Amino acid sequence: RSQVLKSSIFWFAFPGLLGLPAFGTVLFFQQVNYASLKGWDHLSMVKAYPLFTMVAVGISFLVGSLIDRYSAIKLIGFYQIPAILGFYIFSICETLIGFSIGVIFFAITAGSNNIIPNAFWAECFGTSSLGRIKSLVAGVMVVGSALGPLTSGFLIDLDFDLNLQYKLFAAYFVFSSILLIMATRKASTAV
Repeated sequence: RSQVLKSSIFWFAFPGLLGLPAFGTVLFFQQVNYASLKGWDHLSMVKAYPLFTMVAVGISFLVGSLIDRYSAIKLIGFYQIPAILGFYIFSICETLIGFSIGVIFFAITAGSNNIIPNAFWAECFGTSSLGRIKSLVAGVMVVGSALGPLTSGFLIDLDFDLNLQYKLFAAYFVFSSILLIMATRKASTAV
């Protein structure tokens, strides 16, 4: 664990580790507020959630085979790109079909997140301490899940509606993807 904390690879990956649980939690936590903002019936909106489950599970199988073929180091810099598209679509869509398309893009990243980061840590640091590394990463993700709704609620109080927040989340994922690409460059030279 101390080797990981001293590694620039971990710190370049840190925003990506934090962002997905934080903003994914906001998406589900603020769903009533979001439906109200868009003028949708909440129950009609949540009909898109089975799409999330189906795509996330399906993409997990695909990503596993892509890691075997290309490596997690090559994939990790790109797996949050669908979340960029998803949150941008959430911010601008006016229909439930648009929302469903955003859900599909977000689910691609969420399903990939179940597989790619764990394989990335194994490729970068080996498997002998993988349990300790995963517990460290899980702690970061739990903190992200707690900070997301707190931050979102605070921003709503400051008149940053969810459309604006989702654009900011998309921008955050651009930033975290750039840092993940930088982490892959460092990892490629370290491996």
